[in-house]
Amino acid sequence: MNTATREDLFFWYPEPGAGSKWRPSWDQVMTTPLSRDYIPHQIQAVSHVDEEINVNRCDRTFCIENGFVRGLAVGGTLGTDRHGELFVEDVWGVHHILPIVATHQYPIPEETYTLIRQKFDHYTWSEKWVQWVVGRRLSDERFEKLSVFKMAGDVALGTSNDLSGEYRDNILAQCC
Repeated sequence: MNTATREDLFFWYPEPGAGSKWRPSWDQVMTTPLSRDYIPHQIQAVSHVDEEINVNRCDRTFCIENGFVRGLAVGGTLGTDRHGELFVEDVWGVHHILPIVATHQYPIPEETYTLIRQKFDHYTWSEKWVQWVVGRRLSDERFEKLSVFKMAGDVALGTSNDLSGEYRDNILAQCC
């Protein structure tokens, strides 16, 4: 699978993989569609497969290690967006509540998660929405994907320098 397709599935596919990898199985891809606002190869992330140690990596992406997601635990009507909130703390200890949207019906339980944001260039950035991957940081530092949501681009850009996040390399956990 090429890099762009891997990045698209990571940031757009709404569920964790059902097989032995983080990415969706063939059956999942054939039965669960991507978001209706999916734009192929829009995501900019540096991802690759390290064949020697059989791991997938998503390098130098912006991560928030402790973001509480609320309002997306219950699915809605098929074809409708679900609106929730992300509670985060900035570098000065100030709490923020940011609006988020799930364009799928896969539940995201109310919990504290690790979040990975798609990359964007601050100087040429013009995205209306920014994709985030929701998951957990495991004890061995790997990232286990749960789902995805999006945030308005102006909110993501306006808060990215203040949020208590960091750019880091992520090894994607195999599931199941």
